[in-house]
Amino acid sequence: MMADPTIKKWHDMFAAGPAEAMQATMELINAQSTKTLPPLVMDPKFAQSVWLKNTAISEKYNEPDASRPSSATSGPRTPAAATTCTAT
Repeated sequence: MMADPTIKKWHDMFAAGPAEAMQATMELINAQSTKTLPPLVMDPKFAQSVWLKNTAISEKYNEPDASRPSSATSGPRTPAAATTCTAT
């Protein structure tokens, strides 16, 4: 993966700090929108491996707050419902 100069550059930018990581993010978004991403990034097998790795990490550290109802059971929350004042 690091053999690709663009991927290596983005890797180094992400490791350099927040400002550089933001710049790398913007470059990635631009490359996606202009269809100039490195071929490795577009490989479905690579995408699946990234997805599976990130999902496994998310599941490992996921600790849902049991005291809060999930959005699936608490119903929709609209801006109007969130700001309605009933005080008199």
